[in-house]
Amino acid sequence: MTSDAAAAGFAATANGLITDAQGRWLIIRPVRREPWQLPGGPIEDDEPPRVALARAVREELGMFLRPGRLLSLIWIPPGRSGGRAGFGLLFELGELRNDRNVRLGPQD
Repeated sequence: MTSDAAAAGFAATANGLITDAQGRWLIIRPVRREPWQLPGGPIEDDEPPRVALARAVREELGMFLRPGRLLSLIWIPPGRSGGRAGFGLLFELGELRNDRNVRLGPQD
């Protein structure tokens, strides 16, 4: 079964905002893709947005976080290269505390 948005030809993404004590945002650079972005990704058919975001954060960062409140909903117009129009949802993911073991590699 496909979602109404997918059936209508829309794409949907869920991303999350993770901050530190100084209010800085955690952004990532996905392998083989540009540009830098907030953690998250596409919402699969019949997958609730918060579930999609939790899955993406687990896959990308190895962190188990529960998405909080919805911060923003944006319309993404069709791309010049023929990409589909879509929606982007931004959720709060909380503050990264010093007790978390987050290590960046030399190229990160």
